[in-house]
This record gives sequence, C-alpha cells and structure tokens, in this order.
Amino acid sequence: MINVAQVCCSVEPDMSEDLLWDGRYFFKVLYADDTVSDEPQEGKVPLAVVLSPRYALMLVKPENRKIFRKSFNEAMALTQENVLGYKATLGSREFWKIMVGMNDKELGRLRQQMVHLGSVPLGNCCWIADALDDDYAWQASFYDKALATCRKCYENDVWLILEL
Repeated sequence: MINVAQVCCSVEPDMSEDLLWDGRYFFKVLYADDTVSDEPQEGKVPLAVVLSPRYALMLVKPENRKIFRKSFNEAMALTQENVLGYKATLGSREFWKIMVGMNDKELGRLRQQMVHLGSVPLGNCCWIADALDDDYAWQASFYDKALATCRKCYENDVWLILEL
C-alpha cells in the first residue's frame, strides 16, 4: 500500500513566478482529501498531478525514490486497485505516448511543479504497463521522446498513474 505522508510545500520567491500563472498551477493537483485544484492549498497533502480528466501522475517523495526504480515485474507488483479510492497502474502506451510528446516547456513546468509539491521530478525513462513477451516490456523515454522496448530484468523508474 502506498503511504501518503504530509508534504511540505514551500516555494523560493524566484521560483514562484515560473511555477504559478496568475496564482494558479499550470497542472491541477489531486489532494489526499480527494479535492482537485489548480490553486495552492495550504495544509492539504498533495497526492498527484492531474494530467487529464482521466489520469493523474502520483507524486513520489525524495526519500522513497530508491524504491521506485524496479524491474518490470517488481514494478507491476506495485500497482494497486485502491490508492485512496483510485486504481493505480503503470499507464498505457497511449497515455505515455502523449506524455513523451509534451514540449520542453510543458515538461519543465510539470517537473518544477512536482518538486514544489515535495516530489522528485519525472525522470527520463519509466515502465509502461504493456508487456511484449516474457522478456520485454515497453518503456517511455523522455530523453528520446519515444516509446521503446526494454528487457524486463532492467530497472526503470516506476510512476504510478491514478485512473480518475
């Protein structure tokens, strides 16, 4: 089970101008109390960044970063039917194809917002829920801006996608 812990949200003054537009985040935030807002919420625990009406990217606290680099089978074991009422998956190829297609400015804003919310930023390679065969699975590569195949025994980042 994913442990949702209190995350401190403080912004350096020089960061806030790039992070916020007219006092709002560029991406909405799903909080642990099930509220969704594009305005910073004092005292609430951020759970995920909302990327579409159907999906949110779960935040990963820096101290938990190491446990979120796994082989494919270990990554699949982390998916859950219930993270505060939402199904958590590794995300489909269709979802990650859209994500790797983000332009550099959007991706930079997403990563900056994730750090502001107490998470490590989205990395360069992560697992996708779709397996090819017994030995290979799909991965999203932000470095290459593409989806690629990877041996399941290799370790990639695990980013849980909440189905809203």
